[in-house]
Amino acid sequence: MFTSGCVFQQPAEAYGRLFESMTKGPYLTGHRVGIAVAVAALVAMALPPFHAANSCEWGGIDRIVAVGDVHGAHDRYVEILKTAGIIDNGGHWSAGKTHFVQLGDVVDRGDDSRKALDLLRRLEREAQSAGGYLHMLLGNHEAARMLGDLRLTAAGEYAAFTNAESPATREKYLRGPNLPSGTDRETLLRQTPLGLVELRQAFGRDGEYGRWL
Repeated sequence: MFTSGCVFQQPAEAYGRLFESMTKGPYLTGHRVGIAVAVAALVAMALPPFHAANSCEWGGIDRIVAVGDVHGAHDRYVEILKTAGIIDNGGHWSAGKTHFVQLGDVVDRGDDSRKALDLLRRLEREAQSAGGYLHMLLGNHEAARMLGDLRLTAAGEYAAFTNAESPATREKYLRGPNLPSGTDRETLLRQTPLGLVELRQAFGRDGEYGRWL
């Protein structure tokens, strides 16, 4: 995703070069986009379009749009993207060469985070086909999810990963060797909603979303 192949700098150097790039230099580098859009949601570049060999660096970007903290509110997210001109009424990329930056925290607290992530994955492909770009930054909630911290996971997020095999999958998990001993079955079932095992797998290193993020 967005950070692939990038070399990160120490904060002081990064902030210094960000200021220089926004006031003097011709480029807006990828690993500074997250900071730049936090300062200004829209950055206009005057030079002709140029995509450097380094996949972390772009120049000549006409428009940058940034959104953060979706937290599973897929339907409201769609309305924001329509208003910003990122997608059309059919939910497809309509922003041309715009660079869209999702500032992380798509998951947790809301039921429809999987739908929001699937939308972003599709828009990523559509944006590149149109000459634009979608940058997906990892928020602290994505990082926590990938590390197995599910304290803020909403009930609907588990439900989105259920399938016909979920009851059997949970039973197998509950017989595993790593569960605390002495816990009664009702407590275990309450602490292990259907879809939990599948969600953990999907956000693991080799999972559908873990690989993408």
